[in-house]
Amino acid sequence: MSIKIEIIGENALEETAHLKNWLESARISGVETVEQEEIPPDSDKGEMGPTLLAVLTVVLGSAAMVKLAESVHVWISAKYDPIIVKFTNGDEEVLLKAQNPEDLETVVAAINRLRV
Repeated sequence: MSIKIEIIGENALEETAHLKNWLESARISGVETVEQEEIPPDSDKGEMGPTLLAVLTVVLGSAAMVKLAESVHVWISAKYDPIIVKFTNGDEEVLLKAQNPEDLETVVAAINRLRV
């Protein structure tokens, strides 16, 4: 399964890179890849390289969803900036706010609903 994790707020690109590093360092069993999305360069505008987006694509087994939710919850609980983490799978999405995040049990239950 593949889910998208988007960071919304100030410094979204920087925060996305931090979250990517955090998830890679966590070495969550069942998470196959964590990739930051990018768009190809526009040669008509003279762009030389791709443009990074504030979106991660995480490929994982369904059993890893709980560990992913726990890891992101710990990460966002330490944030002071008013950012939002949006998890998306198909048409379903879950929002997690950095300031006063929901309790872990509620977050895990919400993210588990993203399973298809």
